Amino acid sequence: MQRFEAIFLHGWGFGSDFWQPLLQRLGWESVSVPDFGFLRTFSGRQGQDLQKTIKNLQQKGMPVLAVGHSLGFLWLVGQALLPVGSVFVGFNAFGRFVSGEGFTEGVPERVLHRMQRSIKMDSLSVVNNFRKRCGAFPVPCNNMPHVQTLCWGLTMLKNINIYAHLVSLGSRVVIMGGTQDNLVSPEMLKASVPHTVRLVWQEGGHLLPQTHVEASAMLLQSLRQAMEQGSI
Repeated sequence: MQRFEAIFLHGWGFGSDFWQPLLQRLGWESVSVPDFGFLRTFSGRQGQDLQKTIKNLQQKGMPVLAVGHSLGFLWLVGQALLPVGSVFVGFNAFGRFVSGEGFTEGVPERVLHRMQRSIKMDSLSVVNNFRKRCGAFPVPCNNMPHVQTLCWGLTMLKNINIYAHLVSLGSRVVIMGGTQDNLVSPEMLKASVPHTVRLVWQEGGHLLPQTHVEASAMLLQSLRQAMEQGSI
């Protein structure tokens, strides 16, 4: 049986607690659930440090089941440099976010520029408006948005294009998309990734790991079994 590690990385405007319903359903042990740091508790406590987590996975050298939601997937594929043999799973994910040459289905860059300007004036309203559009609850009362990190995240969404990375990964990538996702439409998702990426669809919005826990868990369990058997 092949050994591997697992990491779960959340998207913009959320924290590592995003994965709690899915992780509870999976019941896996020893998974890494780092935090970008978009939200900070008033006590100053943070979740697992992202860079330290990635460095630890690199040093272990075992294949990684890398699970990301939205920006989390984009970052894991484009920035993490995980060991050979790793498998990448995206929920409500994409290969690029901002529209450009050959990708008219993306989000206009001016939208993210406007969000960055607004965050500096009223970060809580911007994050809560985004979360409302996703169908999520407002920022928990014991949390506060971190302006600099939120702006950094928007910059990542503007600049990262992982299409070429996805081509090189071939069949080691699976994305579950929502047919009613009003942030990442099916048309946007399909246009942002190469045909080698396996797409799985659910009738849901932008929070599939929370709204479709069973379907998400079944996908991950099947990939975990394939990795353990060395068949992927």
